[in-house]
Amino acid sequence: MVKVIKYLLLGDPDKEALSLQETALKYFYGGDIVLATTSSEVLAQLKSRVKPELLFVDFSFITQNDNELYKYLEEDKSHFPVITCSAKTRTDDISIRFADGFGHP
Repeated sequence: MVKVIKYLLLGDPDKEALSLQETALKYFYGGDIVLATTSSEVLAQLKSRVKPELLFVDFSFITQNDNELYKYLEEDKSHFPVITCSAKTRTDDISIRFADGFGHP
């Protein structure tokens, strides 16, 4: 039997903010917390591990590297929860479509 390790994946370019998120979450969460400071790191984690219980990511990661993370999330069929955050207001097509759940109910 394969043991599935539960984990949260946190992505933020601000290392200080990432550390604060990790510190706050480790008191309430019983699994591993994996940190990433670039969209490429987030994508590599998603491709190399079982899917996280939750992806909490800075919205800027969704649009970096020619929208590679966005495209991966849109095409992925494992349906895990994704929470995005940003200090900036966005009204572009990707942010609207992402907020709409890629058209999924």
